[in-house]
Amino acid sequence: MPRTWRAVGQDQLLWKVLGDNCAVFCRATGETHLLNELPAEVLRELETSACPVNELADILAERCGVQSSDDWNRKIADIVQSLNALELLFE
Repeated sequence: MPRTWRAVGQDQLLWKVLGDNCAVFCRATGETHLLNELPAEVLRELETSACPVNELADILAERCGVQSSDDWNRKIADIVQSLNALELLFE
């Protein structure tokens, strides 16, 4: 069964848009992170609904107007792992 990912919670994240980037403050860790567009989209999507990486990749491919592929899925999986390492996501 694929692992399902979700953001730490809308009440835990404070967002500030900075051009094409976003600063995200996580109340749980007390840390602020600067995210570019795609990682920010990943985090925002997982704030609203939990899902496995393959479903997330399909949702974001459609939203971003790109073709879903193995490379795209790996890119999204890498972003999920990075956000998890920053303690912004969990299973």
